[in-house]
Amino acid sequence: MGARFMNTEEARKILDDCLEKHKNLLEQVSALGFIAQGSINERYLTCSSKNCSCHSDPSKRHGPYVYWTTKVQGKTVSRILKGETAELMRQWVANRIELDSIVEQLRQLSVKALEPSVLLMQQERESTD
Repeated sequence: MGARFMNTEEARKILDDCLEKHKNLLEQVSALGFIAQGSINERYLTCSSKNCSCHSDPSKRHGPYVYWTTKVQGKTVSRILKGETAELMRQWVANRIELDSIVEQLRQLSVKALEPSVLLMQQERESTD
């Protein structure tokens, strides 16, 4: 981070803007709902029946089957999901992806807020000394 000189008014404006964005991001987090790690995939499969057309024509494979894939104790685990469970897990995985995005935005915002925060703290300390 390069040294950049700013005055108190500029620092206050940048910090106020950061605080407002921070507040809005936290409100988004509180509205997310449940989250789930992993990913959701759909698969079309061939069956065990030798005479089934799914073996010769990929467009006739069976499915879609919805799978949730995640890590459990360092190992990749997939689980087939049906009905409402699949719908919920799709939403929860999407919520987790959104949460990851919000956390990254919070990190970037913290970097932006650091320099003006330090400047304002130093000026406040100097004014009380």
